[in-house]
Amino acid sequence: MRKVGILGGGFDPIHIGHIHLALELKEGHRLDEVIFVPAFCSPFKKKSGHKAEAKHRLQMTRLAVHGISGFTVSDWEIRQKKVSYTIDTLLAFQRKGERLFLLLSEEAAASFSLWKQPEEVVKIASLLIGKRGKKPVKIPKKFLPYFKKGITNTKIIEVSSTMVRQRMKEGKYVGHFLHPKVLTYIKEKHLYDK
Repeated sequence: MRKVGILGGGFDPIHIGHIHLALELKEGHRLDEVIFVPAFCSPFKKKSGHKAEAKHRLQMTRLAVHGISGFTVSDWEIRQKKVSYTIDTLLAFQRKGERLFLLLSEEAAASFSLWKQPEEVVKIASLLIGKRGKKPVKIPKKFLPYFKKGITNTKIIEVSSTMVRQRMKEGKYVGHFLHPKVLTYIKEKHLYDK
């Protein structure tokens, strides 16, 4: 049975932390494929919105994963043109002969109980969490049994999309956090100039 990981997110912009998390979880759990699924609109961004348009976040994700074995990108959430819920995406990606895994950061795991239909999510996909450092992962008690097997120690890379955008706004160097082609794309399209 093929093991397929799903990594969703705003990817605003996608950075080395996203790639690192996906690689560590793919290798650690011997996944055959990791599908990056940029959100059209994250439920947690309904009011503020994403900084870059969906089409740009999709293209940056494609540039960032190009050439990495077993990494692919799906535009499924973006094509829906509505708020992106993980449960809907997982239902759309279910296939015979495949086992789904949902790849999560510690931050995503901590907010899991706030998601739409989390009880259904755990029925469809096994949860894999990249754990950084020695502190325990903050997981809602109700879902702890579903998370326990998937907690995976990963190396610490302190970076976030918010931090990257802030550094760009301040005119600071960000090349150590982004794939060179993603950085070039951002500059060409003036995505985070404001």
